[in-house]
Amino acid sequence: VLNTMQDLLEASLDMICVVNETGVISQISANCKNLLGFEPSEMIGKPYTAFMLADATARSYSEEPVEDKNKIIRKFENRGLRKDGTGIPLSGTAIWSPETKSFYAIVKDATERKMSAQQLEELNESLRKRAAELQASNTELERFAYVASHDLQEPLRMVSSFLQLLENKLGGDLDETGKKYIDFAIDGAERMKTLIQDLLQYSRVGTSKEMVVNVNMDEILNSVKMIYSLAITESSAELVIHPLPVIKAEKAQMHQLFQNLVGNAIKYSSPSPPRIEVGYEELPNDWQFYVRDQGIGIHPKFFEKIFVIFQRLHNKTEYSGTGIGLAICKKIVERHGGVIWVESEPGKGTCFFVRLPKY
Repeated sequence: VLNTMQDLLEASLDMICVVNETGVISQISANCKNLLGFEPSEMIGKPYTAFMLADATARSYSEEPVEDKNKIIRKFENRGLRKDGTGIPLSGTAIWSPETKSFYAIVKDATERKMSAQQLEELNESLRKRAAELQASNTELERFAYVASHDLQEPLRMVSSFLQLLENKLGGDLDETGKKYIDFAIDGAERMKTLIQDLLQYSRVGTSKEMVVNVNMDEILNSVKMIYSLAITESSAELVIHPLPVIKAEKAQMHQLFQNLVGNAIKYSSPSPPRIEVGYEELPNDWQFYVRDQGIGIHPKFFEKIFVIFQRLHNKTEYSGTGIGLAICKKIVERHGGVIWVESEPGKGTCFFVRLPKY
């Protein structure tokens, strides 16, 4: 047994030591020199506490239960004392042997692990700080967008009203060019009004305090269908709504989400009578909805761009809009912890997918 123990002491890359019941080191591996700078002969016969920093000699130990109640396994962390007087983080495991009345311990250099743990904590703290700064910045931007949009509406109404008064009063005295200029100005004011209203909607998504409740998605889509009833009739569209589930969400935002998606499907429909389909698939942890159309489609290179605020793929003379609708959809979905994406090809229709977590 002695030879086996001696072989182990000499071969080990870690420091192995045997400490008797009085705390005195009786055997130690040669690797103690690499770890602490002492020769084995300098440590054997001395209490192990002589090689610990003064503030580290009374550390708490964790004990693990073992089948043999006479045996005790301890895991410990301490700061060792090097021969040059510097400290070194140590960690190890010791087992008590009732036969020899000694602890057998394997001791490792814990410097890298300690540094990694400290660096990880510093990184986490940095990330927490950055997240808080971003949240504060986003809140400030949303508040600014709301206030700015709200305050812009009144002067814009004034501009639009006075332009219309000017047109009514001077209409007979204006030539075709003058009338055209006034029409351009009125049209610009109306488009600005729509843009401001959409911007207000976008900013409200982040500031609303609506409660998460049970939302009947059948009722939501039936309401959306009523809103677009005239557009559906005029375009001879077919809106197919498959049975939908009851989910936990913010009701008004679910209405806004699907109103925007269905409205998009109607707006970008093909010349032939459009067919729009709304349905869902239940996944283990999520609800996955889809809004599918047979419209003009989207090139894959624009899949990310369409969800960015103010991004438009078409000229305003081709299709009306401000480029905020899908950005609102993305914000609503992400606010609910979900994801939204699109699958499409030019001329082959579009399918928007919305995946929302089950609460």
